Amino acid sequence: MQNELILENLKTLNQDYKGEIYVRIPLIPGFNDYEENIVQTVEFIYPLQQVKGLDLLPFNTFPITKFESLSLTWEYQDAQRQTEEYLNTLKGVVDSYKRLRCTLGGLW
Repeated sequence: MQNELILENLKTLNQDYKGEIYVRIPLIPGFNDYEENIVQTVEFIYPLQQVKGLDLLPFNTFPITKFESLSLTWEYQDAQRQTEEYLNTLKGVVDSYKRLRCTLGGLW
């Protein structure tokens, strides 16, 4: 598993930190923005009592301009931001786990 260290660090943070923890997930089209990934993420963080919420960050297309100005090709140049409907579907997955607060776009 490629994110094993991140998951272990989150578990440790949950044990050692007494404040509220909010997990932020940048949604990358075709990489991690699918419903099953969100379900697996929520199922991992749900038992962690210090984790109070999940922030789903829609794909940011702003880097396209920077890459173009540098005459570089960006791997996600043709990728599109998720639709509001799809983002709300993903938010609904998180919201079904009643203890966790979910926002879209970092608006705590």
